[in-house]
Amino acid sequence: MIKKLSIIMMATMAVACGGGAKKPVADNRYALTPAEKEAGSLTPEVMWKMGRIGGETLSPDGKTILYGVTHYSLSENKSSTDIYSLPFAGGEPVRIIDNGSSPAWSADGKTIYFLSSRSGEMQLWQASADGRTQSQVTSVEGGIEAFGVAPSGDKLFYINPVAVEKRLSKEIYEDMPSSAARIYDDLM
Repeated sequence: MIKKLSIIMMATMAVACGGGAKKPVADNRYALTPAEKEAGSLTPEVMWKMGRIGGETLSPDGKTILYGVTHYSLSENKSSTDIYSLPFAGGEPVRIIDNGSSPAWSADGKTIYFLSSRSGEMQLWQASADGRTQSQVTSVEGGIEAFGVAPSGDKLFYINPVAVEKRLSKEIYEDMPSSAARIYDDLM
């Protein structure tokens, strides 16, 4: 288990810091500027350019690791996550899915499930193990937040957000215009 964790961490750190991707990166928003490189300081701006690693999962046959790397853009105030594949025995990580997160394997290891907002709101997608063929699985109004794959591989489940009616106290009590309290009449 420690060996698996060490391999995952070393490989994902290489990708998160900008190396190891065989697919070309679409832009240089996350590259360090010459001034940042020369300064040699780990500033908050430099830290925001580093990728955040998450969602690691090992294939059912134990041969391939999938994980996400999220980059944040301060100027655009948004994030973008890509999914990478890495042979467990070692090798180069490859970005196989753009704009996808939370990877999960099918029971037979032939399909990858992931979340993506590329259709406008977060939905469940599937891809071949190499990421070449991708298709949307769900079209849930309001999107979904999470999903799971049954151990047998024959069922999927998802979680979607539930809208809760809330009002601000200043909307009800005119004599309290500065109040920021929220009033919930019903949680279910």
